[in-house]
Amino acid sequence: MRIQGTKKKAERRAEAAERGVRRQRRKNRGRGVQMQNKDKSGNRKQNPTEEQC
Repeated sequence: MRIQGTKKKAERRAEAAERGVRRQRRKNRGRGVQMQNKDKSGNRKQNPTEEQC
C-alpha cells in the first residue's frame, strides 16, 4: 500500500505539466496575432503557412 499523502511520480509530473500549461496561457493572453500559428496547448502547428496573411 501507498503511504497516505504521497503521490506517484507520474501523477506529480502530470500536475506540474498542467500548471505549466496554465502559466503559458496567462503569458500568451495579450498576444493575439502571434498566437495564431499555435494550437490551444501552445504547440506550433505543422503548417503555419495558411495563417500568415
